[in-house]
Amino acid sequence: EMAGPDTEIIDLTGKSVMPGVIDTHSHPNSYALFHRDQARAVNQGYVQFLRENHVQYTNARWDSKETALADLERFAQNVPAEDWIFTGIGSNEKLLEIWKQMTLYDLDQVVPNHPLFIRMGYGWWGLVNTRMLEVVRERYGEKLLPGFIRDQQGVPNGQLLGAAGETLDMEVLPQRPPELMAPYFKNELEEWVANGVTTISTRLKGYEISAYGLLDRQGELPLRIAYSHEIGRANPRL
Repeated sequence: EMAGPDTEIIDLTGKSVMPGVIDTHSHPNSYALFHRDQARAVNQGYVQFLRENHVQYTNARWDSKETALADLERFAQNVPAEDWIFTGIGSNEKLLEIWKQMTLYDLDQVVPNHPLFIRMGYGWWGLVNTRMLEVVRERYGEKLLPGFIRDQQGVPNGQLLGAAGETLDMEVLPQRPPELMAPYFKNELEEWVANGVTTISTRLKGYEISAYGLLDRQGELPLRIAYSHEIGRANPRL
């Protein structure tokens, strides 16, 4: 009865129609890497990108402090003189116990000549050696970033918490290029659209914002995204 002369009428032949779904809290950027093949491709691409930017990625055995240090020492022996070393590990009670035991003095014994950053979990914990501490001082000043743990004499001991670890992870290290991430994010979002989702809200790291921005500029972003910047959660100096 409300139809006018220009109203488009569609016969649904018994089917239903519903508004687009708005998901107010999800992480498609993370879910995209739950697909094993995609995660492998992203990791391989990122390791190659780091290498091109003079950062060598390595894995180490974190069964104990001793095994981790031995693996880092073995790896560092074949790293070009100008390169940094980076490794990322998870976070659980065992790893946190090892983290509590390890300082830059331990790391300096096995990696004395290369800046070294060990990221734990999502970057909220970490470890650096003296060479990486010098890089941070040069970039952020003598006071360093919030989150550098200090010994009783007020000297940084190489352990990081909160803003320090997350800022090194998101500002100091080379970030994943948008061209690498965008195709995998697009694949994930297309699945969401197929399920009726038209808008999502999430928090994103800088490189993730850049990747979604690339899709948007290319006219390939499948849905609308509302977001906040991830680093705002852990960096009080933002």
